Amino acid sequence: MRRNLWATAGLLSLCAAVGAQNLPTRKPGLWALTVMDIGEHAGAARPATVKQCTSRVDDAQLLLSVAPGQENCEQPKVRRTREGYRIDTACSVHDVPVRSRFELSGNLQQRYEGHYEVQYGPQGSPGSRPRVEARRFAGQWLGACPADMKPGELVLPNGVKVNGLARTPDGPLSPQGAHGHDHAHDHPHGRR
Repeated sequence: MRRNLWATAGLLSLCAAVGAQNLPTRKPGLWALTVMDIGEHAGAARPATVKQCTSRVDDAQLLLSVAPGQENCEQPKVRRTREGYRIDTACSVHDVPVRSRFELSGNLQQRYEGHYEVQYGPQGSPGSRPRVEARRFAGQWLGACPADMKPGELVLPNGVKVNGLARTPDGPLSPQGAHGHDHAHDHPHGRR
């Protein structure tokens, strides 16, 4: 159960708004995003599916929300590949460096898939090994958002609806909790 909660918490982490303008965007509407473990943890937990209501304005922030630790990010490095996109992020959660690499393929209009690898902790520090987490994901466009969902809202696997984006009176803000965030989830640097 703890693994499922960690995966769900990761789905709620968002990339900082400052880096969103370079990112590819999906077709606006309702997306089903399924995350699956890979590698040594494959099959350890059931795939988790989150529904996301997106718009052109905030989809870039939601696109990378599949991976944990996408808070307080520098400008993402986006590179077009033969299959789709490679996106590298450098972020910080509670002063712990978090580096991620996303590989996306598909047209982002109907269906896409990919995988990510997240590394927690400093690179190349003597005597310490950063923790690495990797997962596969797949997104499918379901159509227009239902009347009871606004862009930026997510429906978690347990049916609970949450707002995935913090907003100010002037519009979208960087992600929930990016500045002194207030959330309840395990942090990887505290786990072994």
